[in-house]
Amino acid sequence: MTFAVHKNQGYTIFELLIVMAILGVLFSFGVLSVKGLNNDAGNAGSIIRASFLEVRAQALSTSSGRQVSLNAGKLIFRRVDDCASLANPQTLPTPELPSGVTLSAQGSNWNVCFVPRGTLQTSPIGPLTVMDGRGRTKTLTLYLTGSVILQ
Repeated sequence: MTFAVHKNQGYTIFELLIVMAILGVLFSFGVLSVKGLNNDAGNAGSIIRASFLEVRAQALSTSSGRQVSLNAGKLIFRRVDDCASLANPQTLPTPELPSGVTLSAQGSNWNVCFVPRGTLQTSPIGPLTVMDGRGRTKTLTLYLTGSVILQ
C-alpha cells in the first residue's frame, strides 16, 4: 500500500484573507463594546437622571415636596413640606458622581421642586449640563410633567 505525498501543503491566500476578515470583524465589535465604558459624562448623567426619577417617586408617595438645587457645582437634595415656601427643609443623601465631573446650569440659582403630584412646581431656568474631564457633555432637561430627558 502506497500513499501519495502532497508537497503543496498549507493554506491558500484566499483562506488567509477570509480568516483575517473574520478576525477584523470580531475585533471591531470588541473595540466598539469597550469604547463606551469610560464615558464619565454619560455615567454621571444616568446617575443624576435616576436620582431625579427617584426623588419624583418619593414626592409622589408622600405628601411632601422634594427640592433639588445646584449650589457651587453640586446637587443638593432636600425634603420640604411645601414647594412654595420651602418650609422645614431636610437634606437627603446625594448620589456620588464619577471624579472629574462638573455640573453647570444657566443662571446662578438653578433649582426644581417636585410637588406631591410628581410634577414640577415651576419650569427650571434651563437644562443641567454634565461635563467630564475629557470635555464630553450630556444635558439633562426637566419638564413640568416631571419627565427627565438625558441627551
